[in-house]
Amino acid sequence: RRLGRNDEPWLIQVIARLRIVEAHFSLVSERSIKQIDLLQMSVKLAGTEIDALFLGHEEVGPGNFEEVIITCEAKRGRDDILEDQILRQAKAPFSMPQITQKRVIPIAVKCVAPSTIYVVEFEELTRTNYAAANSITTSCDSLFEIKPPVPGICS
Repeated sequence: RRLGRNDEPWLIQVIARLRIVEAHFSLVSERSIKQIDLLQMSVKLAGTEIDALFLGHEEVGPGNFEEVIITCEAKRGRDDILEDQILRQAKAPFSMPQITQKRVIPIAVKCVAPSTIYVVEFEELTRTNYAAANSITTSCDSLFEIKPPVPGICS
């Protein structure tokens, strides 16, 4: 907390440590994601950068789980969430040879007030439909207020 900064890597660190993504998928999302693991921060690729990459385990049937990639874009208070940027990030994992999962769920996180984080989840892309996708649709969103306040989160 003492080293809090007003930048995107700090926002990602806070959401990972406080399990904001897990809380969103547990409490708000209609998906049945049972586990989420942070794979990597700041994934730099040709044409885009993914602020954080998560691996989710979604229950697709009773006792049947499937891995899904979750891409995350972080935005500071004054920056807008851009649809084309989210779409590029959601498509990018399909071109990574080490990613074999069939689905990607894009999300964005943004600090909107001191120690308040907005999470927006978008409809998934699949290996079969991602190439033709030219837009992305919001699925659901949530708002988290961190108490006690965390320095650097919109402060």
